[in-house]
Amino acid sequence: MALSIADATILPDPIIGPVTVIINGTLYCTVNGGLGVNGSATPAFTDALVQLRCRERTVVVASAITNSTGMFAINFRPSPLIFVGLIGGSCQLRVATPLVRCNSTLPSDRFLVSTGLRSRGTAFSGTSITVNIVPDGFTLSAQN
Repeated sequence: MALSIADATILPDPIIGPVTVIINGTLYCTVNGGLGVNGSATPAFTDALVQLRCRERTVVVASAITNSTGMFAINFRPSPLIFVGLIGGSCQLRVATPLVRCNSTLPSDRFLVSTGLRSRGTAFSGTSITVNIVPDGFTLSAQN
């Protein structure tokens, strides 16, 4: 799911200052990157490379590594073209680290990709703007 037009309208027109985008979330060692049936017993997907890919989802724009609890935060200042693509739905998170790395019973030829990105709000500080985004979830993909 792409960020909606309503998400884009929360920004001033014209944008007068630098825009910082923060995309954060938590990955677990499951086929959808979420908590398993047992909840807290689900291991975190640590040291996984999470990439934001745009422009037909082939260009890596920014990336982060998950920490010991599976959390990641991608913090970057996008170009206007990338920002429009992000809002328009042409960007996606991809976990470049194969799932088998965190659990040998998971598919070795599959990778997690975000099913969508959504806004969690916008903060203004003087002329600076910060847009907070989270993934809607993840699914398996054969392509990396």
